[in-house]
Amino acid sequence: MRDTINRFEKPDHRLLLLDNKPKSTVIVILYFIACLFVSVGSVQGVKADDTRLFVSGSLTQILNARQGQPFLMAVWSVACPPCIADLNLIANTLRENPRVDIVMISMDDASYTQAVRTILIKYGLGSGVESWIFAEPYAPRLRYEIDSTWYGELPRTYFYDAHHNRRALSGGLRQQDIEDWMAKTGR
Repeated sequence: MRDTINRFEKPDHRLLLLDNKPKSTVIVILYFIACLFVSVGSVQGVKADDTRLFVSGSLTQILNARQGQPFLMAVWSVACPPCIADLNLIANTLRENPRVDIVMISMDDASYTQAVRTILIKYGLGSGVESWIFAEPYAPRLRYEIDSTWYGELPRTYFYDAHHNRRALSGGLRQQDIEDWMAKTGR
C-alpha cells in the first residue's frame, strides 16, 4: 500500500488506511472532541486562559459591569499590523494612568486565544486589562452587536464616557485621541 497520493491521479474516494485503521475516522473523532471543548467554553462569562469568549450578549455584560464608569474599548486582531502598533500606545497609557479601564476585544476566532494572550502579555496588557475574543462562527453578527454602523475595519477603538455615550475611531490611535478622552472623562 502506498503512503502518498499523487494529486494528478484520480482519487478513488475510499477511506485512506493507516495500519488498517481509517484515518478519516480518527480525524472526525478529534474534530468532534475539539468542537465539544469550544462549545463548552463558549458559554457566556467562561474564561479561556483569562480571555473571555465574546458571544452574543457580551457587550451588554461589558457595559453592565461598568455602570457610571468611562472606559476605552479596543477591537483588534493578531493579523493587523496597525492594531499591534496601537497595543504599545494603550500599554503606555495604562502604565502612566493605571486607573484607566481598558477592554480589549480580539476579532480572531477562539482558536487564537493563546496567540492573543501571548501578544497582550508581550505588550504589557496581560493583567489589569479585560480581554475578550470572538467565539461565534459568524463574526459579522458580533461586529453588528458592537456597532451597527461598523463594517469590520481595524483597528477600531471606542471611547466611552460615564453615561456610555461613545465615540468610535477607525484606524490607528494617536496619543492625542486618548488624552482628549481622558480629559473629557476626568481620567
